[in-house]
Amino acid sequence: MQVLNLNNFFTQDERRILYFIVFIILLSAGVRSVVPREEFEDIEEEEKIDIFPLDLNKATIDQLILVPGIGIKTAEKIIEYREKIGGFKNIEDLKNIKGIGDKKIEKWKEYLKIE
Repeated sequence: MQVLNLNNFFTQDERRILYFIVFIILLSAGVRSVVPREEFEDIEEEEKIDIFPLDLNKATIDQLILVPGIGIKTAEKIIEYREKIGGFKNIEDLKNIKGIGDKKIEKWKEYLKIE
């Protein structure tokens, strides 16, 4: 029986990459066999935190970008405007920010609040 010699097919760098990939596959298989799938599901459920609705006067950029339709630029604009006016009195105040109109505010109402 003849053994497959990887030296004939791959360069040294390609063999290293191949070995690394095999190592990662075996490592992930080992982790999955040690910790049952049900335990992963339980952990995921326990760690879910319901952060919505966000208080528009306290939300950070990282929290705002979790709202569907709010990207980093919009989140920065919201915080900049909030600091400028000293805080939002109602969600409709968002209309005063360039690029935010009635349609966006309507989509965001379930995700935002003013305390």
